[in-house]
Amino acid sequence: DLQIEMIDRFGLLPDSTKNLFAATRLKLFSDKIGIDKISLYDDKAHLTFADKTTIEPIKIINLVQQQPRTYQLKSQNQLIIKQEMPEDIERIVLIEDLLKKLCQLKS
Repeated sequence: DLQIEMIDRFGLLPDSTKNLFAATRLKLFSDKIGIDKISLYDDKAHLTFADKTTIEPIKIINLVQQQPRTYQLKSQNQLIIKQEMPEDIERIVLIEDLLKKLCQLKS
């Protein structure tokens, strides 16, 4: 693992480098389940699903219905996560957790 090798050679990584590794993990993970784009903001996040996502639309709808204060469908292929996330690491952790949940919803 590149991150372990960098820590071994250079010591503890700065937050910006940790965030870069986390963003890369998010990209790889989102590609796996068919998410084209992730946009992160202080108070929300937008996930845009690919036309050929592996997630069944009904399962996304069920997630939105179970937690309507947190999740909202903006369009046929865009999920909004409404939650305060002022810190970069909070945003990354929230999206990682959601992507793991969505992977469990795969058909």
